[in-house]
Amino acid sequence: MERNLLDIYEIKKRKFAIAYYFVALFLSVAILAGCFYDYISEPVDYAAARTDDPIDLIEESPPQMGGEIRVPVPLPDTFNPLFAGTKGLSDFLGIIFEGLFEFGEDLKPVPVLADSWEVKEQGRVWHIKLREGVNFHDGQEMMAEDVIFTFKALQSGLLDSSYARGLVGHPDIETMVADENDPYAVYVHLFEPIHNMKELLTFPILPRHVYQTDVFMLENINNLSFLPVGTGPFKADITEFDPLLRLRLVRNEDWWGGDVFLDSILGLIYEDETLVRDAFSRGDIDIFDSLEMFANVYTIGREVQRHSYLTSDFEFIGFNHEHPILSDLLVRRAIANVLDRQQIITVVYNGNAQDTEAPISPASWIYRSGHGIFDADIDKASALLVQAGWTGIDENGIRFKATETGTKQLKFRLLTNLESGLRRHAQEMIVRQLQDVGISVEVQTLPWNEFTEALNTKDFDAILTGYSIDNLPDLRFSIYLGNDAEPLVLYESEELNALMSEAARIYDQEKLKEIYYEVQEYVSVQLPVISLYFKTGSVLFDMRVKGIEIPVTSDIFQSIEKWYILS
Repeated sequence: MERNLLDIYEIKKRKFAIAYYFVALFLSVAILAGCFYDYISEPVDYAAARTDDPIDLIEESPPQMGGEIRVPVPLPDTFNPLFAGTKGLSDFLGIIFEGLFEFGEDLKPVPVLADSWEVKEQGRVWHIKLREGVNFHDGQEMMAEDVIFTFKALQSGLLDSSYARGLVGHPDIETMVADENDPYAVYVHLFEPIHNMKELLTFPILPRHVYQTDVFMLENINNLSFLPVGTGPFKADITEFDPLLRLRLVRNEDWWGGDVFLDSILGLIYEDETLVRDAFSRGDIDIFDSLEMFANVYTIGREVQRHSYLTSDFEFIGFNHEHPILSDLLVRRAIANVLDRQQIITVVYNGNAQDTEAPISPASWIYRSGHGIFDADIDKASALLVQAGWTGIDENGIRFKATETGTKQLKFRLLTNLESGLRRHAQEMIVRQLQDVGISVEVQTLPWNEFTEALNTKDFDAILTGYSIDNLPDLRFSIYLGNDAEPLVLYESEELNALMSEAARIYDQEKLKEIYYEVQEYVSVQLPVISLYFKTGSVLFDMRVKGIEIPVTSDIFQSIEKWYILS
């Protein structure tokens, strides 16, 4: 798995970015970054659902009851979904547990265990009504106290959970309390309105009578005899739940959501991705979340279905805005115009990435294209460089200009981490593309530890890197390295700060979308960074599995209650 910037960051502070704004835009808190598999697939139009292969277009028969599918699961170290540290384990436990909301087809939160909600007091109070008649797998009814218990356990700061990152220390979130007049309703009290309340309520709801306290959960975090108890369409089969071999889930006959077609799901334990690939190739498992650039290798001799989704893995070029050349907007625009993203996507990623104009997923409801994808226009790039004063070209084809201190060449260093072969390949292509307009770029690759040190000390000109972005990035906050470190990239803009501050307080989705459109336009024009692409993911299925909906997030089991086996 590739290293990303967020591997080196922890949230030590959450405070408004006053002097340094762009870090707040492009270094948002990561969603769950642990992976069982990496994922890449074809570029797709995410405004409309689609399948990848002609074989997916075969008309499906009506759903049939019964049958079992076999899925891979990484070696578990916990069955508490709050602590799942890998994508594979998180996906599997997501079949068992549910939240108040989940991310829908355009990454907009849609209700699951929440039945309705009302925003009061100018956004400072959320009243959320829960679904009634929802039972946990042990038969006890889900009530407001279970939601409050899970919320406060995450908010306490004791749990090292990806779901806690948006709640712990949030300066605008006060508390969650019960509605004294309704055991199926809660209030969330805020000091100030926030734009991402529903996104923060996508955490799995745990039964209080089972998980008891945050301290109890910590004491039992690695207790694999502690079976998971949720509200989802499948529940753990206590007769066959061996954490070293296999984990069987059976249909929850009491599920509130209606019909579930499969009888059971057999999770088979594999210690690494190679074993999963081999198992899928042999037909031992029915699903494989894979690097699609390698997927064809594993479909030879076997008829399979393939579906794609956009991942949260965002790649970009960042700048040291104190650099005397790269601080010039005309130079950054020239670089953006000369880059051929599609060539990089085709050659490096085998066509398996989606270009983007901003650090926002093209699959998202807040994304709007048309602000400034640059189409490898060498003539325009050259004109911009001439406008910036880089009129001379020496015998080596490098642009230069005369300054008070002498002739200055148009050159800078582009840094990436040594461990990522994909980034190094992309780096080489970027260097060659920039040479076409007379920009000399020195390739710089460093081992991860030295790479992060160079970032921390600002010893770089430009960087090629990436990170895992939130579905709805919180644009106000910076991520800091250590307690008192400065932001990674220095970029001052009163206009951007005003837009981000406004967006942070808007809870009306239509108004929020318009603000995000303005932010995207600013970023694509002013280029604090150059956004490149998001990687796309691929899931391979055995042909007998039907009823699959094309995934739009990395949760490949999101619609598993609709899957069925074609007999």
